Amino acid sequence: MDKDIIIEQFTSKHIEGALDILQEYDQFHHASDPKHFKNMDKEEEFNYLKWILEEDGSYGIVATKDNKVVGFAIFGLLLKPSNFASPEVTYISEMVVKDGFRSRGIGEKMLKRIIEFSKTRGIDKIELEITNANERGIGFYRRTGFYDYSKVMFLDI
Repeated sequence: MDKDIIIEQFTSKHIEGALDILQEYDQFHHASDPKHFKNMDKEEEFNYLKWILEEDGSYGIVATKDNKVVGFAIFGLLLKPSNFASPEVTYISEMVVKDGFRSRGIGEKMLKRIIEFSKTRGIDKIELEITNANERGIGFYRRTGFYDYSKVMFLDI
């Protein structure tokens, strides 16, 4: 575990550092599934991150080492139908660690912070989507206690 990693709130000062990681992430997804993912240019990604930070109900954290962003997570609250035992969940929309910094416990540190965030709000479930092609990510989430619950389906029209 990398002890020099600091987990802090994602603010506008972190956007530039997060952009490199987001581009890396987008390229991976586009290469593995170009039907569902496009390569976004830097301006689109910048606007996306800025929008997320300004959006009410969206939260973000970054992992930094020597004041450089090496990972980030974006999450928010999601309401499920009222017949769910836990109708309010924390939904992780992005959690990415920069290539070269993976397998050092950074993802686990970010996940722990999201769990703490959730518990302080009385939320007892965290949800996310992950593509089938992201085998490394699936392994990480399973190792940290996530389990398969539902299937996302698409219809191209």
